[in-house]
Amino acid sequence: MSAQAFQAGTTIFEAGDEGNRAYVLESGRVVLYSGSNPKDSPIAEIRPGEIFGEMSLIEERPRQFAARAMIDSTVTSLTRNEFEQFLFQDPERCRKYLKSLFEQLRTMASRLHGAEHSSATSSPGSATPSVVIYPVTPEATKSVPNDGFIIPFFPFRIGRASEANEAEALGLNDMWLLDTVPFSISRNHAVIDVTSSGEVQVSDRGSNLGTLVNQTRIGGRLAKSTIGLKVGENKVTFGGAQSPFEYRIVVSRAS
Repeated sequence: MSAQAFQAGTTIFEAGDEGNRAYVLESGRVVLYSGSNPKDSPIAEIRPGEIFGEMSLIEERPRQFAARAMIDSTVTSLTRNEFEQFLFQDPERCRKYLKSLFEQLRTMASRLHGAEHSSATSSPGSATPSVVIYPVTPEATKSVPNDGFIIPFFPFRIGRASEANEAEALGLNDMWLLDTVPFSISRNHAVIDVTSSGEVQVSDRGSNLGTLVNQTRIGGRLAKSTIGLKVGENKVTFGGAQSPFEYRIVVSRAS
């Protein structure tokens, strides 16, 4: 794995380039675009610690998107050959890349399922509503302060924190719920996202028990995996009927 520094405005790769390595953003800010024109609409913003370009590790296709450093940034990269060697010789080194691959698949599945309600997810820089999470139960206060938490970005992933004797989850979470046996929360439980039309949605990420949103259950063994939140106050319980992780999620319209 090698480290590279990119100055603000520098292109890391263009759409159509050969995809032969994946990148981890160590510091800075990177945005993905749908084409090679700088005026193209951004489709995703990469945060430090996240991976981009990872599909090139498993398929030999040209890049679908362009990636640019928005501020001075540092990335480390992994080639396909290195990835294949590490899979057999040092699988733990590949763990975070596998995490990102699984998470990309979950995110795409959730967004495709919700496409019948909205055309696409939001893009960086577009107006988004304000979403604030408030705890209702004592267990909920372990992850969210009593005066609420404003979700700073979307998609916002929620899952269970691992216990001391558990391996690290194959997923990426922005909010960790401190659950105990018998678990109500799955390691990769749910995601809150905003569509291009400004609707806030909750989607299941393959959880065991699902999520109850305003008296409607999604996920778990149900076919329905995505539901919209209404403007105003919403009651959301992550986990089964007896789950102690109950929250109020307040949605305000974008100004």
